[in-house]
Amino acid sequence: SASMSLYCHCVECRKAHSAPMYWVCLVPKDKFQITEGEEQVEQYKPCPVWDTSKAFSRSFCKKCGSRVYNEMKLDVPWSENVPVGEYR
Repeated sequence: SASMSLYCHCVECRKAHSAPMYWVCLVPKDKFQITEGEEQVEQYKPCPVWDTSKAFSRSFCKKCGSRVYNEMKLDVPWSENVPVGEYR
């Protein structure tokens, strides 16, 4: 279950979504699991724009391009974040 949801308006999220903000649910890493098609997931690590971007990656489906999740490699309990509306 999600710890919280929020709107991110950092440069990377605005650029990735061509939008002024991005709505995401923050999920504890131990509560997030890909149950099928994990071999189709590819990671993209954006160029450094702000200090923590080196610890950030976006994952997407290699087949269709759909966003799967983002991962923040920071020492926080909610290191996975999932696009709202992406899953049931």
